[in-house]
Amino acid sequence: MTKNADTRIGKTAPDTVCLAVSRGQRVRISAGSLKGVEAVVVLPRTDGRVLVRLRQGVFLEIHAFCLEKIAEIANARRKNHDQ
Repeated sequence: MTKNADTRIGKTAPDTVCLAVSRGQRVRISAGSLKGVEAVVVLPRTDGRVLVRLRQGVFLEIHAFCLEKIAEIANARRKNHDQ
């Protein structure tokens, strides 16, 4: 771990990391105290951060690697169920 790294955000599984997001995409927060909360991408920002809107109308800026795409989660669950 690098010096001054932010360890408060928690850990995510490497196969669900969401590094590329687009406006209007539905995502789920996958780390930290808001883990599991669904949101909609409002605007990709600089330095790997994303502005999202939570269901309650609250806006939050968060690191993209703390998000997972909802469609990808559903597809992975469906794939595991079919096996």
